Amino acid sequence: PAAHESALLALALVCAHGGAPVEPWVPTVILPMLLAGFEDAKEEPRQAARLAATALGRKAHAASLRLGMSAVYPAIDPGAKWKTKAAGLQLLGALASGKPEGLEYELPDVIPLLIDALSDTKVVVQDAATVALAECCGLVRTPETVKLMPLFVAAITHPDKMTSAALEQLMDITFCNALGSDSLAILVPVLLRGLRTGEAELTKCACKAACNMLSLVASPEVMTPFVDRMMPEFEKTENHSYPEIRALGQQSMRELKAGLEGADSIPEQRARAAKGRAEVEAALDAFAGKGDLDPQVLKHLAALAAGVCAGPLSTSPGVMSAAELPHAAKRVVRGSADAATADALAAHLAGAYAGTHHKKAEWEDDGEGTDYIVNLPNIICGFAGRVLLRRAHFRLEKGHVYGLVGQNGVGKTTLLTRIVQRDIYGFPPDLGCHYVGCHELEAYQELPDTVTEFMERACEATGCDRALIQKALSQAGFDERPDLITQKVSQLSGGWRMKLGIAKSELFSRDLLLLDEPTNHLDRSSVLWLQSYLKALAGQGITVCIVSHDYDFLTEVLTRVINFHDKKLTYFRTGFAEFQALNPHIVAALPHVNKSKFAGAAGA
Repeated sequence: PAAHESALLALALVCAHGGAPVEPWVPTVILPMLLAGFEDAKEEPRQAARLAATALGRKAHAASLRLGMSAVYPAIDPGAKWKTKAAGLQLLGALASGKPEGLEYELPDVIPLLIDALSDTKVVVQDAATVALAECCGLVRTPETVKLMPLFVAAITHPDKMTSAALEQLMDITFCNALGSDSLAILVPVLLRGLRTGEAELTKCACKAACNMLSLVASPEVMTPFVDRMMPEFEKTENHSYPEIRALGQQSMRELKAGLEGADSIPEQRARAAKGRAEVEAALDAFAGKGDLDPQVLKHLAALAAGVCAGPLSTSPGVMSAAELPHAAKRVVRGSADAATADALAAHLAGAYAGTHHKKAEWEDDGEGTDYIVNLPNIICGFAGRVLLRRAHFRLEKGHVYGLVGQNGVGKTTLLTRIVQRDIYGFPPDLGCHYVGCHELEAYQELPDTVTEFMERACEATGCDRALIQKALSQAGFDERPDLITQKVSQLSGGWRMKLGIAKSELFSRDLLLLDEPTNHLDRSSVLWLQSYLKALAGQGITVCIVSHDYDFLTEVLTRVINFHDKKLTYFRTGFAEFQALNPHIVAALPHVNKSKFAGAAGA
């Protein structure tokens, strides 16, 4: 036991500090050793194995861990012996506790095995499954799913009591991040429980939640692991006694089938990976210096490059492109070969590997060379069973004024408010973003502060120089109405509240300014001032995104147009006048506010 513990502690040091050179041996050597450590009858070796597995989860590349799951799946299979199963679950939980980014894509295979283990006859297996479930759920990074996670974990562990509450909460949350296979792995078991129950209301709720969820997936491929489980349940609703449930079941089937359009099936993904692996192996075999590299390193590199998966259902990461493989090769061989050999291999692959079987994503290389301050592929927006935006690409260039146009109710304001809340996965954390619009201005009506007190509070919140207060107010036109400085914010007209909101934004670090109907309540002189102000901001490299129905105003300020329609975003690299000339049918259908008389714009 002491020797076993010492060996595992040494392995823990290797896992913590070995880096890329140890990864080729993760599937074949390291994980089998750790599994044996968790199976040891003594506590000391088990603790050492846990230490090593946690370090491996923190340090190893997730793609290597995914390949290593080939050693874990047999151990947690329902048919495995209970001691092996308990050890495998403990190993899985320890790996997941390191939060390796990418391992979450194994969850479509992992979660059903954990759910099965929760009902094992052995308490030690149940306990290990409970811990592993919590750790594996911690791998999911989609913000909306993370918010729902405690409730859905409770629904998985206590389905009789918590399924209904989980489904109701799923219907209430607003989504701005597309659902991947990791999120679906957590949500689908609860949906299936709702569909399989004999309670009509719960079945109806599950159908509604399914319709909504299936509209919010990141790509067709992420749905493929769940089709064989979900489709039979939807088909059963065709004979349900409740017409509403029959209709919802049919709608769910349509959403599922529509979502799968263009998707590679699991067998097709595996076939693509096999072809990609053959292409990589041929390129590696042609490398003159292959004799200086360990065969296991080359084998590991080929598997990584081909997107090989250990689990039978997990979505493949895809075959690497010609641009990706040389960089991956240098990382993988680092430590097992000298720098000259690694550089030579990368240079060889740059010419010998074409990436023929790499499947290019819709947004890949889109706008290459453009200075985007925000570039978010695959965002969605949906809530309460209604989808506003589906698999859209949201991007904004530096120093441009964008107009977000579309029919009333499509979700323009909702999108702006979600952007400013910064809960879209991948949103630049250091980007200065400020919103001035109807929601904020309505809140001003309840404020007891004077204009000066309001700005002083904002200054305290930002930590800016107090001298900026006078400058910001003056720039917004308050120096022309000094009597307003001591007036309460709640007593200001709508136009002056808008100006105050823009003045407040001057106190913040701004890379992106979002404006929602900024010309409402403004008189002509104020609109002219706003036009000049926004053009000056763009000249300073600040990006502006506007929602407005005042198309005369948009004609003066816009340099880019985004058309929000049919649950997608279409970009036009033009001002509004040219957009209107090129797309008169689009503009004719848009809601229009007549601003020619500026009626009701008193005070601004």
